[in-house]
Amino acid sequence: MEQVSLVAANEDFETNFKPGPSGTLQIKNKAQVNRHKITAERISSTSFKAVLSRVQYGIYEKNRAVLVVFEFSFGYQKNSHHRINYASINIEFTKTCDASFTPPSPYEPNDDPVVTKILPVQIFRKKTETGEGGVSFFSGSPRGMALTIIFKGWELEPKLEHTEATGDNLLFEADTYGDDDHKMDNNIEFRLLEIKSLKTGILNRITAAAVVLLPQGESPMIKAKLVVKPSVVFSVNPLRLLPRKDDPIFLDGITEKGDPSAFGSDFSQSKYPWMSIIVTRGEENIISKSATSSSATKSCCFRIKKIAHGLIPETVQDIISPSNPNIVRIKSWAPEADSEDSQSWLIATVIINDQEPNFFGLIGEKSLRLPRNSNDSESLIVDTNFLGMTTLASPTVAEVTVDIIAVTGLAGHAFGSWKERNGEFMWLRDALPSALPTARIITYGYGSKLQGSTSDASFRSYAVSLLAQVASARKRPKEKNRPLIFIAHSLGGILVKEALVASSRVDPSKSSEGHVYQSVCGILFIGVPHRGLEIEHLLPMIKGQPNEDLIRYLKPESAYLDILHDNFSSSFRSRPSAIHTYYETELSKTATRVDGVWKLEGPMKNLVPKSSATCSHFGELPSEQFPITASHSDMVKFEEGSSDYKLIRNHLVNMCDKH
Repeated sequence: MEQVSLVAANEDFETNFKPGPSGTLQIKNKAQVNRHKITAERISSTSFKAVLSRVQYGIYEKNRAVLVVFEFSFGYQKNSHHRINYASINIEFTKTCDASFTPPSPYEPNDDPVVTKILPVQIFRKKTETGEGGVSFFSGSPRGMALTIIFKGWELEPKLEHTEATGDNLLFEADTYGDDDHKMDNNIEFRLLEIKSLKTGILNRITAAAVVLLPQGESPMIKAKLVVKPSVVFSVNPLRLLPRKDDPIFLDGITEKGDPSAFGSDFSQSKYPWMSIIVTRGEENIISKSATSSSATKSCCFRIKKIAHGLIPETVQDIISPSNPNIVRIKSWAPEADSEDSQSWLIATVIINDQEPNFFGLIGEKSLRLPRNSNDSESLIVDTNFLGMTTLASPTVAEVTVDIIAVTGLAGHAFGSWKERNGEFMWLRDALPSALPTARIITYGYGSKLQGSTSDASFRSYAVSLLAQVASARKRPKEKNRPLIFIAHSLGGILVKEALVASSRVDPSKSSEGHVYQSVCGILFIGVPHRGLEIEHLLPMIKGQPNEDLIRYLKPESAYLDILHDNFSSSFRSRPSAIHTYYETELSKTATRVDGVWKLEGPMKNLVPKSSATCSHFGELPSEQFPITASHSDMVKFEEGSSDYKLIRNHLVNMCDKH
């Protein structure tokens, strides 16, 4: 099928905005109370965006007040002369009479709203007690404004009160102020600073909040004028020096945004959960209500490739669904592993629900191309096949200390095979990165479908492709010898063994493929048929297809598998690599033909016996063999917090700690 090209709306605007002169937002706020986007700009490789995520009316020390929560995003290339090394954000609150911003008459400045509380007032980086991997403070996906580890051994510490800065550790600070006409503060200034010694730029994302006392009178309407002023280390573009002239936000004193019952309405309570306000967002701001409340709504995980480093997650959401970006949830955001230059492109996984038919109509096809705007020759590439390398997690600034590559099994899917059944939790993406914060986690996909296959590829050809792509993802000098761990399920383990045997025979001085074998510090073989797989139920399905011989090689007591295991064992006998094997303890449904359609409704069987999954008759130590309480397919589909996941996680952590 031809790749489909869609022309996306200008990503700086929501579709209900009216572009004004010079591309400013220029929306008139009639019927636009609490609009989502406040301001946005993209110039070359840098960008910024401000979003209003929460509005809640309540009281503060018996005065009427409003809690407003803002989210700020900055996109730029780290460690470059075009990075954003400082940004100031100014917000002015004034009284108004209507959505057209008619000022009161007569106008008395001291009747304007008063900013009584802001948070956080500072954010520092601080050394962790252990001196090892720091923890994230803001949790969630990029859409949830995650603040990730700054550097190994450091974590982020927000402050609700001003503290004297010590050293080169201040990342964010905020103040309130008035002017000559105001006795009270009606302005906020947020300042983002880079760590000068690191020169990696400011925080990419920050959530900030303010409590504002409302004007006296029957109509407590106010407007909030926000201006973002980023500073780039080096730029000859005069547009960077000109602040945007976007219309203010209209707060009508009635309409709220987010769940008003989530935190309570008395903002002066001594135990008010301020940290929760800036750590999490209202649920409807992450995904639309229709996507969470309607049982008929479907969703699917897509892969987005060729994302330029200058783009931010919200911009990608707008490109995918300009009319309703909230139906797009970005779940991972990391550098591509196998591009010509992995610092040039990012890759993301996103969940899109079926309110965006352009994507659901193309599930299963090769790819979808989305121009970043109508004049852009570079396009985002969207697919669901997940073939090749997909980076699911990578440290944002800290040095990568280990690569973990997961290889799926027979007729598997590089994403879906590792995801829980009937849910969205995918442990490689959603849990493992927090346990191994300095690991680059990659999943690898290849075409190995059973029914209807037209491929005559051999195990060796699959393995050659795997080895080439792993070597390509580790081609830089500092990457070639980086510790490497494979997680292999079912047939994926056969490919890993073939690839490593081939790598062991390559001179590292002549090819980077030789470094792959030498860098392996651990392998997790999960349900791998070292001595064969129950294939009798598969043979009628593949009879006469080009892949029939390949499947027959997997039969029990296969000569091919015996030779491969001997070669692999010889290669790794002297290697200081930890090798763990895992076997299934539950029976699996087999394939059978029902009304002319192949379904997994046949007799229950043990597809990979313990003796095949562990090769126990080859003298493996009992401590290296572990049961998984699941069927063959489900033994890598962990639910969140399951004991089997924790077993795998702990083994991976131990492998990493030893290298």
